[in-house]
Amino acid sequence: MSGNRSKPLQLIKGHRTKEEIEFRRKAEQAMKTGSTLKATDDVKADPVAYKEFKRLKKLYSQMEADFVDGLDTQAVNRYCLLISQEKRLLDEGDFLALHKTREMILKLEDRLFLNPLSRIKAVPKQPPEKKESPMAEFLKRRIGNAT
Repeated sequence: MSGNRSKPLQLIKGHRTKEEIEFRRKAEQAMKTGSTLKATDDVKADPVAYKEFKRLKKLYSQMEADFVDGLDTQAVNRYCLLISQEKRLLDEGDFLALHKTREMILKLEDRLFLNPLSRIKAVPKQPPEKKESPMAEFLKRRIGNAT
């Protein structure tokens, strides 16, 4: 992985122009649905998973930054089911199955932008350039003077 990971606007402090901040704010808002997290029937049927779901939903509601919304319902529900599965697999001693399952789910969620971090990474860091870079301007002047 090269470069720094993109951070949500609420976590960015420092050297951002008003234009950059407004561009990021609009791009992040476009990624949100405004809907709330809901437990799936599978999660409701599993006491361990449902307890974890309620815990996470409460924590998300207390966050100042609202990175998680209804679009994340499946990812959060999968995570809760994995917590329940982890408890069962720990009791059974099947650590390999748990590890493989988590790897597959994490890869899928990243590829499909189903988790907040992957969506934030997808937000462009800066607005498109309105003018040419200083180097492009220099080269145009140089080429213009050569003819």
